[in-house]
Amino acid sequence: MDEDVVKDVFDMLKNSNVPLAEHCEKELRTVLARHSKSAEGYRRGRDLMRSTIKAKDARITELTHRNNTLAAELEAEKATVKYLRWEAQDEQDT
Repeated sequence: MDEDVVKDVFDMLKNSNVPLAEHCEKELRTVLARHSKSAEGYRRGRDLMRSTIKAKDARITELTHRNNTLAAELEAEKATVKYLRWEAQDEQDT
C-alpha cells in the first residue's frame, strides 16, 4: 500500500518536472511511508472492531434466543404446576 502512494507521489513530481534534492526525496519517502503505515493501522483496527462487533451482535442474538426459550419453558412449567395443583385440589374435594 505505502509503495503505491510513494510511487504515485514521485511519479507526479517527476511528470511535473519538480526537482528534489536527494535528502529531500529521502525525507519525503520516509514521511509518506510513515503516514501510509498509520493509515493501514487505522484500517486494520477498524476491520478488527467491525469483526468484534459482529461477533458480539451474534452472541447477543444467541443469548436473546436462549432467554426467550427459557422464559417459554418457565411458563410451561408454571402451567404444569398450576394444573397439577388444580388436579390435586379437585381430588381432595371429591
